[in-house]
Amino acid sequence: MGKITHIGNRIKLLRKLQGMNQIELSELLNVSQANVSRLESGMFEPNLFQLMILKRVLKTNYDYLIEAKIQSEKKSEKLRIMQK
Repeated sequence: MGKITHIGNRIKLLRKLQGMNQIELSELLNVSQANVSRLESGMFEPNLFQLMILKRVLKTNYDYLIEAKIQSEKKSEKLRIMQK
């Protein structure tokens, strides 16, 4: 499996490992299934409250989730610098 670089990919992977579908996760996060899809595709990121729920229901830790965000931001910054 390739390197997972954004938080949405990690959430999707963990959700599937827990045997959950997007609807089940959306109910736990109190958002629509469409918002879970957007979250997993990287269109937006979870807020702090959602991170707390994700940590618990996906049986992971903050480091795993947050590290994806940091890696993604570093990659974006490198691309911006290279484009100048």
